[in-house]
Amino acid sequence: MASSETDGSNVAMFIDYDNINIGSHEAINTYCDFDIIVDEAKKYGHIVLSNLYLDTTRKHNRSLQYNLYLKGIKTEYAPSFEIPGGDKKSLADPMIICDMLKILYEQPHINTFFLVSGDKDFVPVVRHISMYKLQKQIVVVGIQDTTSQLMIDECAKYDNVEYLDYVTMYRLKEYFAQ
Repeated sequence: MASSETDGSNVAMFIDYDNINIGSHEAINTYCDFDIIVDEAKKYGHIVLSNLYLDTTRKHNRSLQYNLYLKGIKTEYAPSFEIPGGDKKSLADPMIICDMLKILYEQPHINTFFLVSGDKDFVPVVRHISMYKLQKQIVVVGIQDTTSQLMIDECAKYDNVEYLDYVTMYRLKEYFAQ
C-alpha cells in the first residue's frame, strides 16, 4: 500500500528488537539490518517517531544504541526478568502496546503505525487500531517462519492492515545490490 497516496502521512514505528533480531538470525543466519526497516517505513510517509524496545542492560545490546541513534531510532529500555527454568521474559511487548495506544489517542496526526514484530501478543492492538474511528494504516513487519499465524491471519482481515516479510525485503536488497 506504499505509494504516492501516502505522501504527507506521518509514521510511528515500533520495533520489538528481540523478536526481529532473533527471528532474522534463525531465518537467514544474520542479524536484522535496520536500514532495511527504516527504508521500508519511509515508503509509507514521514517517520515522526521511531522506537526500538530492548533490554539495554544486556552487554551485547549496549553498543547498539549509538548505531540505532544514527539511523534515527530511539531505544527504549525494556527490562527482562528471569523466570523459572532460567529463561528471561522481556517487558517489551506490553510497553509497545501501551505506547501504540497512547500514540493512537494522543497524536491524531499519526496516520500509519509501523510495527516490527510477528508476535501474537500484538493481535489485539492491531485489531483495535484497524477498527478505530479515524482510519489508520497499520504495517506489520515479521519473519514468515517465526511470525504467529494468528498475526498473519489478523493482517489479512482488514484493508488498512498490511503484512510484510522481512526476509523478502532482505533478499530484495541483496538482489538489487548485485
